[in-house]
Amino acid sequence: MAIDRTRLLDAVRGLDLPADQFAVFGSGPLVVRGLREGADIDLLVTPELYARLRATPEWTARRRDDGGETLARADFDVMERLEFPGYVGDVRAMIADAERIDGVPFVRLPELRTFKAALNRPKDHVDLELIDAALARERTPGDAERERRREEATRTLAGPGTPAASSETPSWTGGGWSFLTGVCTRPRRTFAAARGTRFWWTAYLVLLVAAELNATARVRGHGSPLQFLVAPVAAGIGLLLALVAASVALAVARSVTTETSAGPATTQTAIVWGLCVVPQAVVQLVFGTGVATTVVGVVAAVAALALTALLYAEGFGVSVGRGVVGALAGILTAFAAVVLVAFVLAACGAVG
Repeated sequence: MAIDRTRLLDAVRGLDLPADQFAVFGSGPLVVRGLREGADIDLLVTPELYARLRATPEWTARRRDDGGETLARADFDVMERLEFPGYVGDVRAMIADAERIDGVPFVRLPELRTFKAALNRPKDHVDLELIDAALARERTPGDAERERRREEATRTLAGPGTPAASSETPSWTGGGWSFLTGVCTRPRRTFAAARGTRFWWTAYLVLLVAAELNATARVRGHGSPLQFLVAPVAAGIGLLLALVAASVALAVARSVTTETSAGPATTQTAIVWGLCVVPQAVVQLVFGTGVATTVVGVVAAVAALALTALLYAEGFGVSVGRGVVGALAGILTAFAAVVLVAFVLAACGAVG
């Protein structure tokens, strides 16, 4: 089965390898750009990581025709050295200089071209044409100008605090409301494209709408109108809980991600949670408390967990499994924080 861009990224992330100790080589840099499909996935790794993988039963050592050794597992071939007639590569330097695309490190095209030109095998001829065409596009002045304008548009539309686009992650070309729409229609692609982008105002407004809808439902059920005044504070608390969850998820992903800030994931988590709360609040407003509200609440909770896990996987560039672990750990920690604060307030009230 041919390996396309999505399968490549999912497979590499599924290994959960340290991001600073490997880089995708061979056809990978071409596949991730959509230039062609691949038959396997070649990885360059540091000697330390190679030794660790070799000691595990999941990886099988194989001898190459030239006497060298690789490790094999499913679609993967892992190498710690690149030594061929006419070409000797500095693996550590190639890993250190790797280009990160959607959080996955890839050997840069100029170095891959040098390798393929040196080996000059029949299968390399087509790849050299693809690489040359890709490099020519990247060096076109018109493309550079469009990229500059796109970055300016991103900063303008996404609002304050949005980082400039980098070569390591896709740039987000819309605002917070475009992100909100994308979460509802194409969540995975949206999370990948918006990696590293903050939506503070959008996050707060979505949480505020959810809180006001909840307040309306409670007031209709004979609750106190003062709950409308509490809603803005509840939205702020929601942002703080999203920060707790995102920080925990980042800690879970720390060993395999290049991300250092939980800010972008915080705002995106808040938007996801707010979107999942709204349907339950609307159903409760229309039908009151009952079976329908409970069912919608359960479905919304499952959706929130699934979307949060996908967000952390794409936002931190890790496997979906690690995203699930991060989401569970983050949500449970946020819930524990709420319980702790409630306990402290109850204790203070009892003492008073």
